Amino acid sequence: MVKQILYGLVLVILAYACQSIPQEFNSKTAYLEWLKSPDSGLLIERETEKLKLQMLHYPEALNADNSTEDKDRIKLLAFQMRISTKEQEDKILKLGIQNEAELKRRIKKLEFEHAKMFIGIVEDTIQPIFTHYENYRGLKNEILFHVQFELDETKIEDFKITFKDQIFQTGDHDFVFDGYKLKHPPKLILT
Repeated sequence: MVKQILYGLVLVILAYACQSIPQEFNSKTAYLEWLKSPDSGLLIERETEKLKLQMLHYPEALNADNSTEDKDRIKLLAFQMRISTKEQEDKILKLGIQNEAELKRRIKKLEFEHAKMFIGIVEDTIQPIFTHYENYRGLKNEILFHVQFELDETKIEDFKITFKDQIFQTGDHDFVFDGYKLKHPPKLILT
């Protein structure tokens, strides 16, 4: 009897959880708004003393190029990481910098070593297949990284991305995404 009640309770919770994820969107704008909301579970935020870190998963439906070789098994997981300061008047590239030489080292690290700062962890550690860094001139008060991982869909469970902060020296930051949400994102239907 207790097992039947627990089983029923689990089914009710799963049904409720599945209903909170929209099945489809008919506009890219609405999709992006939902992604950036706490309801999606696809935006994870961390804070340090002076920085805000946000990791956002972009489902394949929003990627311009989702031409994966073996569509049935290979999944492209695309993420955007945004680093900004808590105080708007702080200039992100110069945060904690004492002189011009340190600023040049930081920019060089951003431009040439950013790929080493990200790893994905499923069963094993995997390296990203693509990384891109934006804002090399410091025009915006944020740093954006685009990071993509490619893996067999059957291996996707909870997916952890570790950002090893070699820019501001704030340590390692883990972002864990729910495997179910990564495997079953809403569809984008444009008419």
